[in-house]
Amino acid sequence: YPHSMGFYRNGQMRNFPAGTWMFPQALQKAGYYCAYIGKSHIKGRGEARGLTKDMGFDHVKATAGRAVLLSAGKSGKTKTGWYIDYMRKEKLFDTFIEDSKKKRYSTLPEDAYLDGFFTKASLDFLDGYQEQKPLFLWVNYSLPHGPHDVNEKYHSFSPDNMPGTQRANFLPPEKLVKDTKPAKAMMKKTQAEYCGAISFLDRQIGRILKDLEKNAMLENTVVVLFSDHGIM
Repeated sequence: YPHSMGFYRNGQMRNFPAGTWMFPQALQKAGYYCAYIGKSHIKGRGEARGLTKDMGFDHVKATAGRAVLLSAGKSGKTKTGWYIDYMRKEKLFDTFIEDSKKKRYSTLPEDAYLDGFFTKASLDFLDGYQEQKPLFLWVNYSLPHGPHDVNEKYHSFSPDNMPGTQRANFLPPEKLVKDTKPAKAMMKKTQAEYCGAISFLDRQIGRILKDLEKNAMLENTVVVLFSDHGIM
């Protein structure tokens, strides 16, 4: 838990404390092959960068989220990395940055948009899985974190049908209210775009479920959906 490590905000910890127990370690001990694909801001332990074997993972393909990549890309600080290298190879990096600069919905192909990219990597991994072990696959999407700029066809939700700002049915902590005071004028538009992001994410999850079915793995797979995002 965050409170057990004193980790309350992004950037407060560069590394996990030595000896921190990670649940994939228990799965590894039980004979599972553990894989992680997707967004991660975990730095690793000591000199290690990112998610590592001592955290319980046998296979890792990870990159930062869209907000971080776009910010670094527009400033020219992002030179390389799993996703960035792919975008440069496919000659899509400039489109990735231009979409953001012009504040338009993404014009990238589905499998080049970061979360579609994670899906494609997951499908390739599942299709090629030959280990004689049960599998734990953690696919960590960037969505529904903003920017909510999935392709225009997913933005079929009207701001007029959104709830806007609501009064909480409990007394929130004063500091929470201060830190998250919403911009009321933009709230309904943001909520509608958030719904569009969820629609795109739903499609990606569906693609993985279909691939599990194709590989005769679905009936023997437990699927867990969880999120750390309670925004709006």
